[in-house]
Amino acid sequence: MSDTQFYGRFDNSSNNSQEPTSVRSESNAYSIAKVFGYMFMWLLVTTVVTFGLAFLFNYFLTHAGTTAEKDRIFTAEIAVAITAGIGVLIMTFVTQFVILRGRHNIAVPATIYAVLMG
Repeated sequence: MSDTQFYGRFDNSSNNSQEPTSVRSESNAYSIAKVFGYMFMWLLVTTVVTFGLAFLFNYFLTHAGTTAEKDRIFTAEIAVAITAGIGVLIMTFVTQFVILRGRHNIAVPATIYAVLMG
């Protein structure tokens, strides 16, 4: 038998005929594995960006000499956070637009979204 299995199901109509229903378990398993693989990749990107920026700002703060330098670093942190927030808002709509169009790959907008979330 092929990868498609047929199971009969009874119809509640007056003639009680059986209708075959196809189930593709291999295709669904591959699709779910692919989705979770992409999700893991984008979570990994978000984690790397988060820890990278945290390490970078911590390094600059520990090596900053004056209070004015520390103030500039804090201002840069706030600017990065605000820019990322605005970028996430924009990418939310861009990603939905790309999904609705259906002709383009979702990987690039989703990767940009993951970086901005980090």
